[in-house]
Amino acid sequence: MEGRCIILKEDAKKERLFYGYTIEASAFVIMAMAWGANRSFGVFLEPLLNEFGWSRTTISGAFTLSMIVLGIASLVAGKLTDRIGPKKVLIACALFLGSGYLLMSRVTHIWEFYLYCGVMTGIGVSGMYSPLLSLVARWFVKRRALMTGILVAGPALGITVVPFLLTLFITSLGWRLSCVVLGVTLLITIIPTALLLKRDPDDMNLRPYGDEHRAGSPSLQLDGFTLGTAVRTSQFWMLGFIAFCSLFTINVYVVHIVIHAIGLGLSSTSAAMLLSLAAGISIAGRIIVGVVADRIGNKLSLILCYILAALAYLFILSGSSMMILYLAAVIFGAAGWGAATTITPLTASLFGLRAHGTILAHVLVGSTIGGATGPVLIGYVYDITGSYRYGFLITLAVIAAAMVTTLLLKPMEETDKL
Repeated sequence: MEGRCIILKEDAKKERLFYGYTIEASAFVIMAMAWGANRSFGVFLEPLLNEFGWSRTTISGAFTLSMIVLGIASLVAGKLTDRIGPKKVLIACALFLGSGYLLMSRVTHIWEFYLYCGVMTGIGVSGMYSPLLSLVARWFVKRRALMTGILVAGPALGITVVPFLLTLFITSLGWRLSCVVLGVTLLITIIPTALLLKRDPDDMNLRPYGDEHRAGSPSLQLDGFTLGTAVRTSQFWMLGFIAFCSLFTINVYVVHIVIHAIGLGLSSTSAAMLLSLAAGISIAGRIIVGVVADRIGNKLSLILCYILAALAYLFILSGSSMMILYLAAVIFGAAGWGAATTITPLTASLFGLRAHGTILAHVLVGSTIGGATGPVLIGYVYDITGSYRYGFLITLAVIAAAMVTTLLLKPMEETDKL
């Protein structure tokens, strides 16, 4: 009896020290640092304007280039992660990202700015989203949605903290030295953290958390579709469309809510607080969506997120008071941004883990297209109508389309391949 108690205590200790939580924490730190740096682009705008006299359009073009490079390179990063594991991919990306900011401190010509800030940092960030989401999915069967929710809160935290700190550095040190500080910080933070990453629990003779396969049986990591098989299914394209709609909806809010609120009579400070409030709420919202998804399922959770996101846009359309807009910000931060939590576990549940990183990267191409399309389309609609009403109605239609598509999404065994 005593021997059995000792074994149980050892098992409990192993449970508490499950290495998947180290993977989760490491990925969280990497994503927070990388995306916090990426979304700090705006804090360099004024000092660059003052020093070089470049136009806002010219400077902003580097960020657009970075997004294009990121989208293309993420496909390569996802495929390489499935083949050689995350460690080498993340170290290579960290070198591109950190070096990009170090070299940016030496910029004297616009082509250098585009190369360092556009191409190099775009490549650097490409390995720091879908490959890390895929990695965490490999380590968790149970609590997968919760772990995903916590992980995607990392970029939100980084976006909240890093630009603020960089602004302080630029004020006291200047923008060039601040680039050096940022580049060095990224290198000494991300590379050592990446060394802790392991591609599969099998590499450490472990099972994913919640994998009830017996020892010696085939691992869940070998189950699932290849990319070539996945793209021939209707589910792949439906999931890509859902990702398109999600980031379409988010980026419309991010780009247009502040100026919309100013047009309704709010002060610029109060209007800016709408975006800050939504971003801050999204940190908790993503985690809460993960908890809920583990209990009621990813599909139902996503539908609920879309219902609440639609409610937020209805409030924006119907109310001009500050309280109504702040209420919409809370709802959208919790649910609109929270919807992104479910894409990774949905991909895993539909297509398995065999090529999860590659498949997820291709699914998220849809989100990149949606995120780029939404703000431009709604801005164009405003230009020709003089009102955001029609643009926000279009956004509501996009949310409705995503909801219907999610309702129609079925497990692979229930639907014929295309």
